[in-house]
Amino acid sequence: KGAMKARFGPGNSWPTRIRSQRRLLRELKERRLITTSSYRRLYLMAKGGAFKSLAELRHYIEVQGLARRRLR
Repeated sequence: KGAMKARFGPGNSWPTRIRSQRRLLRELKERRLITTSSYRRLYLMAKGGAFKSLAELRHYIEVQGLARRRLR
């Protein structure tokens, strides 16, 4: 019982969110879809909380033209 934030508050959701974002960035770098310099910049932005979700991170990469090929 209890509200969603009572069980899983915003302080607890950050580690889950940052892990998934870092995993995505690592995969994109390994598949050579983003450069190493782009990876480092995006990694630090994710650490700073710039992206609310994976969709927002993907959107940022597309809009800024950081992807070498189209992301799936």
